[in-house]
Amino acid sequence: MPACTKAGQRTPGETCTTDADCAGAALCDSPGQCRALCQSDAVCGAGNACGVGVWSLSGNTPMVVATVCGDACDPTAVTAGCPAGSKCDVDPNYGGTGAYWLTRCFLAGNVAPGQGCQLITDCAPGSGCISGTSGATCRQYCDFASTASNHGCAAGTCTDLSPAASVGGKHYGYCQ
Repeated sequence: MPACTKAGQRTPGETCTTDADCAGAALCDSPGQCRALCQSDAVCGAGNACGVGVWSLSGNTPMVVATVCGDACDPTAVTAGCPAGSKCDVDPNYGGTGAYWLTRCFLAGNVAPGQGCQLITDCAPGSGCISGTSGATCRQYCDFASTASNHGCAAGTCTDLSPAASVGGKHYGYCQ
């Protein structure tokens, strides 16, 4: 039988170990951070969107069990508004209520851009695991609005994600 527990004291953005650590309408999500539950973008604040955050497997079919606010962070930056040991990533918002893409904090890896990856958490801050015809590779993120050379790409050109990733008024891509 399910039991009620007293809500924790930590607010969205603060670190947590379990859902019981988080106050009110929030839960503990990767990377050990309280996230606000939401039903619309309005709950999430400026530069943020409401989207799928927590999944459960029922048989072999994934089901959405909660929607949470994304993080107002910058995936092109090494220090991006995420907790220590984390990085900001452009995350697909499958089935969410708002924009198709969210920016979210995930645990940071140490795989450099140009190297192979399997998970979003494999890549170093400022880059993401992008699937291509020859497998998945860590690629540096870029911002089409950036005035820096090649929209901030250290090498190559800024290429759109598919579909184009617009989050909080910014248009992100990856360097190829």
